[in-house]
Amino acid sequence: MTKILFENELGSFSLYGGSGDINILEIEGLGFGERTFTNVTFNNMPGHKTTNITENARTITISCDVKHDEREKIEHIIRVLSKEVNIYVESNSKKRKIIGNCSSFNDGKKQGKLHRTLTMQFVCDNPYFTDFQTTKITSLGTTDRLTDGFVLPMVFTDFTNGGKIQNKGDINVFPVIRVIGYDENNISGILIENKTTKKSILLNTTVSEGEVITIDILKRKISSTIKEELEMLSALDIDSYLSDLYFEKGQNDILITPYGDVQDKIGVTIEFDNQYLEAVI
Repeated sequence: MTKILFENELGSFSLYGGSGDINILEIEGLGFGERTFTNVTFNNMPGHKTTNITENARTITISCDVKHDEREKIEHIIRVLSKEVNIYVESNSKKRKIIGNCSSFNDGKKQGKLHRTLTMQFVCDNPYFTDFQTTKITSLGTTDRLTDGFVLPMVFTDFTNGGKIQNKGDINVFPVIRVIGYDENNISGILIENKTTKKSILLNTTVSEGEVITIDILKRKISSTIKEELEMLSALDIDSYLSDLYFEKGQNDILITPYGDVQDKIGVTIEFDNQYLEAVI
């Protein structure tokens, strides 16, 4: 059975395939999206050469059946859809999320005496679906190994300085990296390497107690809760480019190297969204 949940700060509502007060009749736009091809032609050569492929914004169209006496629910739906909305799609064991804006809404077509058909259309600027939750990983710091029924002697914590990160999606993704100062330390920089792609970035900076440095690779932005933006931009090593640090499809071997004695004094977390070409096939 298919279930679609729509949610934003104005509220939420759900549509169901086969059961519920508002039942899905037809959905378009959850599969492989449309693309635009840029190409050039050459004299005396057949066909053309494709120079660029762009994933177009996604259009999702949903038709559903609703009882005539569900006027209050329809009014609530219209209210929620007046703003950008998170769209959660569940079909069998697959769960996908996408963000969209309602571009049209039609509730005028009657089906017999008791029902009418709603048709709503959404435009999603980013055509890719994600998981319901952002993937969050501790890549530098200690993790607790203590469990119920432990037996002494044992190691109570592990120190992590990287690891294997799995990009389960269909395209390369850019992470958000946070460097967190837990205590006073003598750090002078931090090197973040993707051994799989052989790319890295070096940040020449101190990390104060209580400070959080955010490296947003997609937005090409480095910010701090303490330092000025200009200072953070100058902290990026001259040979480092934020666009280099992406996670390719599949496994990525990440290594975090802090410069200084920092065990238990700073931490590094990595967040990213797996991005998929389709939600339901």
